[in-house]
Amino acid sequence: MRRGQPVARGEPVGRAGGRGPGHEAGRLHLGLRVGDRYLDPMLLFGPPDLAPVVRLAPVEHDAPLAAPAAERRSLALALDLGAVAPPAGLLGGTPATPWDLVGRAAGFLVDGTRRASALAGRALDVVARAGRGLVGRLVELGLAVWARTELARMVDDLVQVAQGLGRWLRDRLDCTQDAPAADGTGGSTHLLFAVAGIDSRAGPDGRSLDLPVEDLGYRAGEVAYFSYAAGGGPYTAEDTHGDLLVAAARLGEQLRAFAAEHPGREVDLVAHSQGGVVVRLFLEHVYDAGDPSWPPLGTVVTLSSPHEGAPAATAVRRVAATRTGRAVLDAVGSRLGVAPADAPSVAQLDERSPLTAGDAPLPEHVELTSVGAVDDLVVPATNVEVPGARVVVVDPEGWNDHGGVVDSPRSMQEVRLALEGRPPACQGLVDGLRQAVEPVIIRAAEREAGIQVSRAMTLLDWLTVPLG
Repeated sequence: MRRGQPVARGEPVGRAGGRGPGHEAGRLHLGLRVGDRYLDPMLLFGPPDLAPVVRLAPVEHDAPLAAPAAERRSLALALDLGAVAPPAGLLGGTPATPWDLVGRAAGFLVDGTRRASALAGRALDVVARAGRGLVGRLVELGLAVWARTELARMVDDLVQVAQGLGRWLRDRLDCTQDAPAADGTGGSTHLLFAVAGIDSRAGPDGRSLDLPVEDLGYRAGEVAYFSYAAGGGPYTAEDTHGDLLVAAARLGEQLRAFAAEHPGREVDLVAHSQGGVVVRLFLEHVYDAGDPSWPPLGTVVTLSSPHEGAPAATAVRRVAATRTGRAVLDAVGSRLGVAPADAPSVAQLDERSPLTAGDAPLPEHVELTSVGAVDDLVVPATNVEVPGARVVVVDPEGWNDHGGVVDSPRSMQEVRLALEGRPPACQGLVDGLRQAVEPVIIRAAEREAGIQVSRAMTLLDWLTVPLG
C-alpha cells in the first residue's frame, strides 16, 4: 500500500504479528516519528486543544434549561442511537403528516386551556381579595355558588375529557415504539426508596410495598422502604393516618440515612397512592436541591397518587360532617379496619384541602412521572396530575386498578421507561378515548354519591332530633 492511497471502511491495510518474543500474532507495534525524533504515539489519540480555535461568546440567554430527560432524548436523536422513534416530520427533512399537526394543535390546546383557566382563577382571586366590603363578598359568594352548580361540574368534566384527549394526542408526538417490558434488564442503575400508601404496614423486614423491584433492574441491598413510624422500622396501618407533612419530614430523615450508607449514589423514589403525596410534599417543603447534604435524586414515579385529592376522601368528609353519617362511618371503619373519617391524612386528601396540588413547581432537575389507572375507583386518573410532571394513564390487569397498578406489567413498563428517561409507550385511539372519558365518569359518580349521601344523612339528623 502506497502513501496517499484511499482506504475504504473495513479494508485491511496489513497484517500484525511476527516471530520471536514480543512479536506474537495479533500484536501491533505503533510508532510516531517527526523527522529524526520519536514521540509518544498516544499523542495521535489524545483530545485536541480547542482553546485556540473555539471562543465562548458572553451572550445573554433567558430561556429555561431543558429537562435532563429531554436533553437525553435530543442527544439520542442527534446521534441516531435509536432509543426514541418520533413520528415523521418532527426532525425536518420529512413533511409533517396531518397526524403530527393534530397532535401539535392538541398540545397547544391543552396547555392554553390550563393556562387560561389558571389565569382566570388568579384574576378572580385577586378581585375577591382586592374588593372592599360588599364587592369582595359578592365576588366570593358568586364563586362559591358557581362551584356548587350542576353546570359548573359539567363544564369541569368536559374540560377534563378535552385535556385527557389532548394529552394523549400530544404524547403521540413523543412516544416509545415497541416499548420493552420490565423484565430485569434496563432500569436506572440507581438506588431505590419506595413509599407505600394509606393503611399499608411493614414488618421486621421493612418491606411495605409489593413492587417488583427486581423486574425494574434494582439489585439486592439497593432498595429501602419508607416507614411511617416516628422512629422508623416496623409500622402499622394506624401510623399511616397521621399528618402527611410530618410524614414528609420523616421521609427526608430516612432518605438521608439510607443515602449515607451508599455515598454518592443517586436515589430513585417510587411511591403508591398516599405515598406519592408524601413524596410530593417532601419535594415541595423539605428537599433543597441546592443543599449538598441531600443525596442526588434520580427519577421520581408516583402510582395512582391523589395529588389533586381523592373524591372518596371528599365524600367521607362530607358524610362525616353529619351526626348520623359520622356514626355510620365509625362503625364501618372499625369493622373494615380502614382509616377513620377524622384522621389527619384523610382530611389532607380531601379535594378541598390546601395540600392538594397547586401551582408549586417541582425542584430544579427533578423529573416526576405520575402514573394513573383508567378504572381506578380509589384515585381516578383525573386526580393524579402534578404541575411540571408527566402524566401517564395505563390499564392494569384485573378488577382492582388501584392495587394492580403497583405490579401490573403494563404499569411497570411505564416505570421502566421513566427510569430510563424515555417517553411513555405509544397507545392507540381506543386507549386514548378510555383514558379521557372513564376517569371523568368515575370521579363524577363518586362526587355525586358523596353529595347525595351527605344530604340523606343531614335529613336523618333532622328527623332524629329529640323533640323538647
